[in-house]
Amino acid sequence: MATGVGVLVFGGYQELEFWYPVLRLREAEIPVSVLGVQGDQAAYSLLGYPVVPNAALAKVSPSDFAAIVIPGGNIGVISGDQSLKTFLSEASAKGAVIAAISQASALLPQGGKILVAKTSDELPQWTKQLLTQLKS
Repeated sequence: MATGVGVLVFGGYQELEFWYPVLRLREAEIPVSVLGVQGDQAAYSLLGYPVVPNAALAKVSPSDFAAIVIPGGNIGVISGDQSLKTFLSEASAKGAVIAAISQASALLPQGGKILVAKTSDELPQWTKQLLTQLKS
């Protein structure tokens, strides 16, 4: 059974919406893999801060993760990515929680275990809910 969490990163990600869940999950000793939607090269945030993914999304399996976190930001750069949509749908079908923040809720697949934070103000409670779902 998958126990880790994949956190997506892409050019134009929102810093707080990426780092808050990453740090809180790591604090809870949950394995986190940063997955580059656009490959394994550094992705730059809205403010220009780089994050180097652990792996390209194309190189991992949806069944490897108990949850996938999608931070908000400039999702327009990834919203048309069919391989991303397929990955999210397959992860959801295998029982993974698909957890989106703000604008990223537009990328959610139909059905499954969905968790949405409408704004970054909801991140503390949203993260607690995600941790609860991962421990159940």
